[in-house]
Amino acid sequence: METFLIQTKRLNLRPFTVSDAADYFEMVSDNQIKTYINNCPHFWFFHKTVKKIKDYSTCNFKDNFYLVIENRSTQQLIGALLVEKSFDNNFFNVTMMIHKDHRKNGYMSESLQAFINFLPSKSRLYFIVFRSNHASVRTIRKIPGIQKEYSLLRGLDEMESFYLFTYLKP
Repeated sequence: METFLIQTKRLNLRPFTVSDAADYFEMVSDNQIKTYINNCPHFWFFHKTVKKIKDYSTCNFKDNFYLVIENRSTQQLIGALLVEKSFDNNFFNVTMMIHKDHRKNGYMSESLQAFINFLPSKSRLYFIVFRSNHASVRTIRKIPGIQKEYSLLRGLDEMESFYLFTYLKP
């Protein structure tokens, strides 16, 4: 497996390893994360999380990027950035999550910017975000060049309404 690492002053973005399973499971067991990423069965049972981590750890870093966000000084898993190429290869869909104990420290903004800097030109990212997920909306809006394309409203319920944000790297 090829070595892959993106570094910032405070963070490492690196591939998953099986040893990340317990920390990842703890993070995704948080109710706020479950609220917004509720269709992932590997969040429900530890053994399914281990299987998913094994899948993540074998990605090719061309079509998909499953990255741990790790504090450089403590080497602790504090979040994840899951970036998957679309079925038609026209864009990458981004899922981001941060451990509840590490929110509001700018880690996700720092991670997203570092990942964007890594991407080749003409890369397109899509972020589909629940309107009620105010923290993710704020984080995405901090990144220069990310545009809100549209809102998909389904009644008055913010849990059924989404924003679509896009980024096209020059």
